[in-house]
Amino acid sequence: MNDYQKLLSPIKIGKVIFRNRIFSAPMVPFALLDSMPRPTDAFVEHFVAKARGGAACVSFSGVSFFPGGPIFDIYKYEHMRSLASMVDKIHACGSKVAAEDIPGVMVRPDYSYSVSGEQIVGLGYDPDAMTVHPKGEMPEEIMDRIADDYADVASRLCELGIDVLQLHFLNDPIGQFLSPAYNKRTDQYGGSVENRVRFPMMVIDRVRKRTGNNLLLWLRMAGSEKMPGGIKIEDTIEAVKILQDKIDIAEVVGLGPKQTVPWELVELTGMPSDFMPPMSNVHLARAVKQSGVKIPVMTTGGLQDPDEVEGILERGEADLIGIARGLIADPDLPNKLYAGRPEDIIPCVKCYKCVDSPLRFGCTVNPLQGWQHYKKIEPAVIPRKVAVIGGGPAGMEAATIAAKRGHRVTLFERSDHLGGQLSFADKMPFKRGMLKFKQYLIRQLEQSGVDVRLNTTATKEMLAADSFEHVVLAVGARPKQLNVEGDMQRVLYPTGLFEKEDQVRGKVVVIGGGVTGCEIALYLAQQGHETTIVEYTNKLCTGAHVEYTRALLVPLMQEKRITVLTDTKVVRITEKEVVVERDGKQERITADTVIQAVGMEGRTDEALALWQNGIPTSIIGDCAAATDVYKAMHSAFDAAIRL
Repeated sequence: MNDYQKLLSPIKIGKVIFRNRIFSAPMVPFALLDSMPRPTDAFVEHFVAKARGGAACVSFSGVSFFPGGPIFDIYKYEHMRSLASMVDKIHACGSKVAAEDIPGVMVRPDYSYSVSGEQIVGLGYDPDAMTVHPKGEMPEEIMDRIADDYADVASRLCELGIDVLQLHFLNDPIGQFLSPAYNKRTDQYGGSVENRVRFPMMVIDRVRKRTGNNLLLWLRMAGSEKMPGGIKIEDTIEAVKILQDKIDIAEVVGLGPKQTVPWELVELTGMPSDFMPPMSNVHLARAVKQSGVKIPVMTTGGLQDPDEVEGILERGEADLIGIARGLIADPDLPNKLYAGRPEDIIPCVKCYKCVDSPLRFGCTVNPLQGWQHYKKIEPAVIPRKVAVIGGGPAGMEAATIAAKRGHRVTLFERSDHLGGQLSFADKMPFKRGMLKFKQYLIRQLEQSGVDVRLNTTATKEMLAADSFEHVVLAVGARPKQLNVEGDMQRVLYPTGLFEKEDQVRGKVVVIGGGVTGCEIALYLAQQGHETTIVEYTNKLCTGAHVEYTRALLVPLMQEKRITVLTDTKVVRITEKEVVVERDGKQERITADTVIQAVGMEGRTDEALALWQNGIPTSIIGDCAAATDVYKAMHSAFDAAIRL
């Protein structure tokens, strides 16, 4: 018997039985699509993998609301056949299928109206294309057409064999009717909750009339909006009670402040980061659930930890758990719980690499994600004796995967611990996902049978003496050095910073406003240090995913102990100050502690010094190119499956 009785218990909703309480929340991996309005083989495999992994319901998004619309055209059978095949494959794996409406009405030219005529800023991978500049307040004629289109889409989804239609009534033109911050109407569609829910109810009624009870309706709505005049949880409870006889599932999420331009710096409450508290949306579902509503309530938003979600269900805070990024990190999560192996779940680090990328779809912690149709972990044709040099994330991943394939692997790590650059996660509370991932990598390495030798510096002679047949070099990176005048002896660097944290005192200057510099500054400010970030360019966090940048910069800008100086050059470091130049003038900044975080450079020289003629060698991770954990993990995985 496993420890997750609530989470893995079946539930019957309407006529449909779901095998557990884990629903994959909808996402669109745009980069797995091509120019055709139907799913590719890679797209299908992505969602079928979640079904094989044991999710009760697999949700996808992208259904168009008019012929020739974006993403999936369900108005031509030649395009519907691929979707029908995907639905059948998911059903064959034991999962139900849900389709989200992706508020398609946002991009239909003749539907360019909003609730009160205000601009709607899109949140998709192409925010400019998803931004609507309305013709004005939505007239009843357009409402009527939208409701009919929803009903038409719903009937076509029934024909495809879809089990659930998810109504995305959040930031789209329909959802904005529910929000008093957007809905300024003075007719029967504005004002009270009863009036604001009138148009969404029209859509739901029209869908029900066309499909009967052949399609479950999963309503996604805001539980609160962090802006003046936004939805309050009391509004949401009232709306759910009005609609509960017409819908089957109520999903309640948080929404951040209103955006006025694409990628505006606002808090991602609907898609929480680790800069926010764990389970940050659960209180909204709890309020709705405990208000006495009759239908199942779903909570979602950065959930993956099985102990946390089991607790949510045990306490009666929700009936269903929606997981999006967590099932991208590990689509086998449910099956691992059934097998009693929660420790083997790959932790999501909330890096947003999987979100809305038009060029490539992937996952930092799961190099197979998006490549299941191409990359395979298969037994080695010829097992070899392999040495892996370096115990950071790349080295651990390469060693583990190589061992799984049947190679005899020895890993050499010069320090007394594993983890490499991930060790910074031990201290930073907003790196809790990365800390779990580091622990996961160490645990997988220990279980793999790899011979791990700590406190051992590999040499060319050692590798030759042990007759290794392949060498994987993952020796990491070192901090870049600024060519700055002054007292460089007192400068600290991100590498090993937390082993020297007792040297951090007083006012701190962080040189470098990249991701690492900003994270260090935020952590030290939270510890009570007055901290100044000095960045040479005019932007912070360049190179990070735009959503991660937003997630990091929101708390950083809100932190009163942090001062940010961009377009600023460091001129000199003295015993007590950092001298900078900005706007053509020099300024002096008091600095009891100076931390230089201007990037890393690979230890390529050390790696090449271990190369031996005649022995195949792979160079992976930061020592090949100092970038990020995503590229380190992917280079390691690829090297291991090539062996």
